[in-house]
Amino acid sequence: MSFLKSGLALKSVPNYFPKSIPAKIGDDACNIDTPSLVVDLDAFEYNLKLLPNIVESISAKGQNIKIRPHYKSHKCPSISVLQHEIGGATGICCAKITEAESLVFGSQSSRAWDILITNQVASERKMERIYNVIKKLAENPQSAPLGVCVDDFFQISLLEKMLASTSFKLDVYIELNVGQERCGVNCPAEALEIAQRITSFTSFNFKGLLAYNGSNQHNRSHLERSETVMSSSFKGKIISCLDTFKENNIKCQIVTGGGTGSFPYEIQSGVFQEIQPGSYIFMDADYYSNFTELGDHNHAFKKSSFVYSRIQSLKGLDSLNPRIILDAGLKAISLDSGPPEVLLPQDYPKFEYLNQGDEHGKLVPPIGCIVGSKQFKLGEIIKLVPGHCDPTVNMHNFLIGIRGNKVETVWPIEGRGPGH
Repeated sequence: MSFLKSGLALKSVPNYFPKSIPAKIGDDACNIDTPSLVVDLDAFEYNLKLLPNIVESISAKGQNIKIRPHYKSHKCPSISVLQHEIGGATGICCAKITEAESLVFGSQSSRAWDILITNQVASERKMERIYNVIKKLAENPQSAPLGVCVDDFFQISLLEKMLASTSFKLDVYIELNVGQERCGVNCPAEALEIAQRITSFTSFNFKGLLAYNGSNQHNRSHLERSETVMSSSFKGKIISCLDTFKENNIKCQIVTGGGTGSFPYEIQSGVFQEIQPGSYIFMDADYYSNFTELGDHNHAFKKSSFVYSRIQSLKGLDSLNPRIILDAGLKAISLDSGPPEVLLPQDYPKFEYLNQGDEHGKLVPPIGCIVGSKQFKLGEIIKLVPGHCDPTVNMHNFLIGIRGNKVETVWPIEGRGPGH
């Protein structure tokens, strides 16, 4: 689709985002300022449309699996719109209040949103911001109530205090620890106590369970990821919670969770009604390192996001120690999941990226390979596939959407930042 026709292309820099734009609509891709985050729109749209097709193909008869993509992967309201319009999404996950605020107060504030904040809120100041989000959502009768997650009575008491003198409703989920050992209650008995407290307060609507194991997303073996989801500490714990709720006449409306690396197995487990993949729209180098086996749907998605960098210094060519220096360093690309993949013509040897500080990176050839003086040029664009897309996106102010060799859209990354 054309983003110019859809009205989702950036026509001017919003006053809440006074940053210089690295490209203009209609520019040649080779003229994009660097380092910049660039999206191949053809691959991006392919990924958007593929997810609901995969979900439908692996769902059992009668299953109605909803898609609630994670906003933290792109932090861009215009992309959330597209995930709903052409990507089968029925809601959106936000990791932090900052992200939810960028949806309800940003460039797409007129939209009706169904938002779940997947991290616990544990301070009164944050509750003030949660209240403002709830109030804004309530202005649009088609927006769903805000959803939040809890795993402790303290969080519930803050929510109760916030809503005590209002008529607003809040959807509340209990996070269940299913193996990541991060947040979440540890057992059905603990979940029951919290559920009973939630259901006793009239401003709360107890929705169900959030069950997410982030560490399982990057287990390389397809079999290991599947077995983790089906294990007694994952699926078994969810079933025990559901049984405990039923025995105590508490209705659990939904179990939500799963990510890009594991969502097929959450669907096949039979206990989930909703999945939360995020990185599928971009597919970073780390996800592509997941072990490829028949039935592993990760590799059906295409790499669509790249950091465009330029060669800014070029010394020592025709030697065993060339210095091919890029303008993309720690401020432009995240290294928490390993270095980015370097994309070069097929007839080139495999170069690696070596960080050289905040503003610089280095292309390193294979050992013993002499780089000829005609292989690279000063000012040449080098495409890098991030090792981890989420924190890389968080470093940039804009996403530059290209189709072919032309810039078609520029999207502000309105939810970026540390995530207050």
